[in-house]
Amino acid sequence: METISPALSLKPPPLPDEVAEVWADYVNEAIAHGARQCDAESFAEWCSMAANLRKCRTAEEPAPASYVAQFRMLGELFGLAGPKSRLVKPADNGKPANPFARNGRAN
Repeated sequence: METISPALSLKPPPLPDEVAEVWADYVNEAIAHGARQCDAESFAEWCSMAANLRKCRTAEEPAPASYVAQFRMLGELFGLAGPKSRLVKPADNGKPANPFARNGRAN
C-alpha cells in the first residue's frame, strides 16, 4: 500500500525571519506543484537561497552566476523556476512507460 506524505503545511525547524518571509510567499505555490512534507528541508534551502539573492539585489551587488544557477535548478523541483518547470508532460498511452524498453531489440 502506497502512502503519500501530506502536503507542506508547517515550516521546518526554526527559520530566520527573512527565510520565513520567503517561505510564506511561496509555500502555497510549491504545494500546488506537488511539494510534500518530505520536501520541507529542500524547500527551506531554496527559501534561504532566495533570501540571500534578495539581499544581493538590495545591496546592488551581483550574486555569483553559479549561485543563481543552483537556485534556479532547485526551484525547478518545486515548479518555481519559470514556465517550463510548471509544465506537466501528458501521458502518451501508445508508448511504453520505460523510454529504454526497446534497447537491445531490433524494433
